[in-house]
Amino acid sequence: MKHGASAVRRLPLLEQPWRAVVLNDGLDIGNLAPVVVIALDCPTNYWPHHALSWLEDGFPINAAVAESLRSLHERRSITQRNRHRAPRLVKAYLRSVTQA
Repeated sequence: MKHGASAVRRLPLLEQPWRAVVLNDGLDIGNLAPVVVIALDCPTNYWPHHALSWLEDGFPINAAVAESLRSLHERRSITQRNRHRAPRLVKAYLRSVTQA
């Protein structure tokens, strides 16, 4: 596992709004990015759905997250609705990177 057991143990945080997790639990956003990547890489829909919700609500996308989004878009085990959410987020990330 490329992100470690601690990130896996934090997956349930995705069931809450990300801003609440950061504000209430005092967690650093950078430490949560591996959790989002692991969730996006899951073969079922449950964790990717929650990770996509975090990203749509404004959780920052980095290169690793964008790569997992690209991969998710190609996986047939993920619902069409979730697969179609991924490219929009990648496009927004690429726009933000080119404007910076």
